Amino acid sequence: MAGLLYFLGVLVGIMATAMVFPALVAFSAGETGYATVFLVSMALGIFVAGGLISGLHGRERRLKRAESLILIILIWVLAPIFGAFPMALTGGSEDLLIAYFESVSAFTTTGATALGPADTLPRSMILWRALLQWIGGGVTLLSIVLILAPARIGGTPDSTLTAIESGGRTERARVGGTAMRILPLYAALTAACLVLLAASGIPAFDAVCLALSTLSTGGLAPRDGGLGIYNSMAAEAIVGAFMFAGATSIIWHRMVFWRRWSSLSKHREAYWMALGVAGLGAFFAVGFFLGIDGPSGLNIADSAWKGAITAISVISTTGIEVREGGFGAISMPLLAAALMLGGAGFSTAGGIKFFRLGAMLKQAHGEVRRLIYPHGIRSAHFGSQPYDLQLMKAIWTGAMAYLGAVATVFMLLTLLGHGFESSLMAAVSAVANAGPVYTSMASANNWMAFGQMPQLDLMLLASAMIVGRLEVLALFALLNPLYWRS
Repeated sequence: MAGLLYFLGVLVGIMATAMVFPALVAFSAGETGYATVFLVSMALGIFVAGGLISGLHGRERRLKRAESLILIILIWVLAPIFGAFPMALTGGSEDLLIAYFESVSAFTTTGATALGPADTLPRSMILWRALLQWIGGGVTLLSIVLILAPARIGGTPDSTLTAIESGGRTERARVGGTAMRILPLYAALTAACLVLLAASGIPAFDAVCLALSTLSTGGLAPRDGGLGIYNSMAAEAIVGAFMFAGATSIIWHRMVFWRRWSSLSKHREAYWMALGVAGLGAFFAVGFFLGIDGPSGLNIADSAWKGAITAISVISTTGIEVREGGFGAISMPLLAAALMLGGAGFSTAGGIKFFRLGAMLKQAHGEVRRLIYPHGIRSAHFGSQPYDLQLMKAIWTGAMAYLGAVATVFMLLTLLGHGFESSLMAAVSAVANAGPVYTSMASANNWMAFGQMPQLDLMLLASAMIVGRLEVLALFALLNPLYWRS
């Protein structure tokens, strides 16, 4: 228990320290009341975190496997409570449950909002949501590398972890060493995105919030209307490129940074993801060119361009629109399938992930070949990732558990009175951590927006967001007595 509380204290300390930035923005914008709330919340967080860290220092021993899973569940459930304090106390949300939903949505990089249009929110709150997304993205990467992959949750591969995981003797040294291998690259990509957006003419505040949302694949934008309001192809290209980067593996990023070209050629998940973007982009391009209710006025080149950026937004589960209402340009089943597939493993994107789909297709192809060539020799690799029967069982179980989570949330929403289509898209968007997609579809189809939903519905969707971030099976593992005995 000491180790769990120690790392929770560290995270609260990081979140509290980050509150200084929205406090400064509040002062500069004349939002004195908001600045006071952020400073009070920051002081409270630093006090609590300081007490936990100093009181438990030296007791953060190596966590057992079950303790590690308990830790990430506590992080995703409890950290948003602290993140919700400024939202509940500043008048941006009169109800703590709505503030908690907003905080969970930002921290899990889902991007759903119940606070209303961004144009009506104070700048300090917009920045705080963006920071919560970025911090949540970093926590996502660390939880995958340190906990989910070593435990093989859902078949997450661990064969390449030696390149990024630190082998410190204490848990603090292990977590700290791994963070120093991952987070500087994550921060560098965010900074590069920020600089390029500012150079393209995007206002500085918007560039900061967009960069934080893009690399975390969160999708909460500083303004309503998507990227189209900036009327800048350069900004669209930059956001599209960094959304793709955010949805690719952090291991792939390190290979690029260290110029390990031979390893890059074998790490095929990013290339399959690019092909997926191209295919989905073609569907969006046709939809944009033909228009939903008639010709859209876009020529072939513009349709192809906006189709590609929208496809990246969907595959990465970011949900930032390049054309308002653009997600409705393709059929809803195709949109839902693309969201559930998601991006690459070891990334901040949601979804089942391309490596799982590739392994399942590889196994299916092998089984067909077995019928034709019973004694043939078949490859047991998908790119650089080897797989065996146990790994495939975990992958199939993880994929089915993911679909089961979507189906469960979908059925519960229908029982709560939502329509079939709106329930399906809300369930998919929540579990895939792609909230802006539902927001866009709700606006176009007159569905109930997140801000109009009862509190019970919001808590159900917040739970679905957390389950999506936990790879679903982490919960099942903790509920299984055999897991505790192993």
